[in-house]
Amino acid sequence: METLVRIIDKINKVFAYIAGILMVLSVCLIITEILVRSVFNSTIYITTEYTAYFMAAITFLGLAFTLKEKGHIRMVFIYKIFKGNKARVILDLYSYIVGLLVFLIITIATFQFFWDSLVSGTQSMQLSKTYLAIPQFILPLGSFLVSLQFIAEISRTVLKNRNGAIENKEEDHELQAAGH
Repeated sequence: METLVRIIDKINKVFAYIAGILMVLSVCLIITEILVRSVFNSTIYITTEYTAYFMAAITFLGLAFTLKEKGHIRMVFIYKIFKGNKARVILDLYSYIVGLLVFLIITIATFQFFWDSLVSGTQSMQLSKTYLAIPQFILPLGSFLVSLQFIAEISRTVLKNRNGAIENKEEDHELQAAGH
């Protein structure tokens, strides 16, 4: 199980780097558009469209890594209600399972969205006529990666609990940071 967790973490780290590269590409595209407009009084036409695709990709490809790094908004005040490690472990497991179920549903829905575009050959209405299945593929991929990360977090929590290595130093620091 530990090997699975490490593999999922590495996969999501790779996709986080890809999201970072897309962020840089997006900035480069915007800077290029600005230069072309100001120097040549023209446009490259695809900036708005592709920047939007990149933003969706950055979001969906970065979600899983953000979950692993505990970067999402957390309701740490709830930990104050629950005393003891066991109650906090149960709360974490419940949260991870609910998140997993939600993202499995999102994965299915976004895959259907992607599949419909793929089968119908839908193209963007912009000048580029991009096949929408290409940027839409990122949505189910990113959702699936988040689902995998939730499985990794569930496994990590179970392993730590089984080994008796559950420590709440992180949650205690978050409670202190939140002023509790």
